[in-house]
Amino acid sequence: MARPVYTTLEEEAPKRMSGYRKAAAFMTAVALAACLVAVVVSQTAPTQELAKKAKSTPLKFGQTVTLMTGYNEYITVDNTGKISMAGYDEGNDAVKIVSPKGKKAAVKYGDTVALMGRNGKYFVARYSGKVTARSTIIAKDSTWKILGGSGGVMIGDRVNFKDEFGYLTVDEDGCNTLASSVNVMQKYLIGLPGQESGLHQANGLLYGEVVTFSNRDMQFLQIDHNGWATVHGHPDGNWDHFAVLSNEHREGHISYGDRIVLRAHNGRFVSIREDNRAMEAVSRAITDESQFELLGAAGASTGYVHSRDFVVLKAAEGFLEAVPLGGDIRAVTAPSGRRNPNVEFLMTKIWDSTL
Repeated sequence: MARPVYTTLEEEAPKRMSGYRKAAAFMTAVALAACLVAVVVSQTAPTQELAKKAKSTPLKFGQTVTLMTGYNEYITVDNTGKISMAGYDEGNDAVKIVSPKGKKAAVKYGDTVALMGRNGKYFVARYSGKVTARSTIIAKDSTWKILGGSGGVMIGDRVNFKDEFGYLTVDEDGCNTLASSVNVMQKYLIGLPGQESGLHQANGLLYGEVVTFSNRDMQFLQIDHNGWATVHGHPDGNWDHFAVLSNEHREGHISYGDRIVLRAHNGRFVSIREDNRAMEAVSRAITDESQFELLGAAGASTGYVHSRDFVVLKAAEGFLEAVPLGGDIRAVTAPSGRRNPNVEFLMTKIWDSTL
C-alpha cells in the first residue's frame, strides 16, 4: 500500500508567496501600461486639436485677394488698366472676385466670376486675346470660369481662369487669354492683401530723395560741423544724409549715367576743392565742381538706380574715394586715378529723413 504524502504549512507558504508576487507584478505592469497610454493620449490631444483648428478659409464672392504666379510675382493692375506680372507695390496686386449674378456665397470650382483690378474696372478680353482691366460692365467677354480643382475654392489654392478663347496668361509684357492648355504660367496662388510672400516691386530712387553712401568697410560718407567730408563709422545724427538733386532740374527716376548734385544736412551743396581735391559742403551755389556722374560699381550699368546699389561717384578730377588726410579719413577725388573697390559706395535710401 502506497504511503500518503503530507504537506506541512511551512512548505505551502513559499508557494503561496510566489503566487502573490506574480499577481502583484502583473498588476504593476497593467498600471504602468495604463499610465503610458494616458501620457500618449495627453500628448497627442493638443496636436489633434490644432489640426482641427487649422481649417482652410473658403473664398467668397466680393472678396479681394492676391493672385501670385509661379514666379513669385503677382497679377498687377496699374491706373491705366494694364495687367502684367510684377512685384507688388501699394495695392497694385489687389484683385476683387465678383459674381456676375450678384452672389455672396462661397466660390466653387466651375463658377463663373469677374475679376476687378484696383482701378475699379473689370478684366476684359478683346477679340485679339489681349486682356486689360478697362471694362465698366460685366459681360460675356469679362467673365471667367475658375478651374483647377473640385468643391469649394479655398484661400491658398492654385487656380486658373478660362474664357471662350483660352486660359488667362499674365506675363511681364501684358496679359492674354490665348493658351489652350494649363502649365505653370496659367496657375495662380490665391492669397490675401497684406500677407504677400512673393516679390516686392523694387522702385528706383527718385530725384529729391535722401540717401547715404557707405563703403565696403561699413564706413559712411559724412559732412562734419566744419563742412568737411570725412569717411567714418555711422554718426549719431544726420551727418551722413544727402539729398540727390539735379542741376538740370530733372524729376522722376535717377538713372545710371546721370549727373547729380548732392545737398548735405547743413543745406550746402557738396563740391570738390580745387587745391587738394577734397570734398566739402560749404557753398550755396552749384558749380561744375558740384556735379558727379553716377556710375555702377560693376561697370557700365544702365537703367534706374535702386536703393542698396553699389555706385561710383565720378567728378571732373576723377573717382571719389576715402583717403587718410591729416588726422581724418577724407573723401578725395583721383588719388589712385582708376576704379578699384575703394571708390565703390553702397547707396541706400533714407525713408524718415528730415532734410
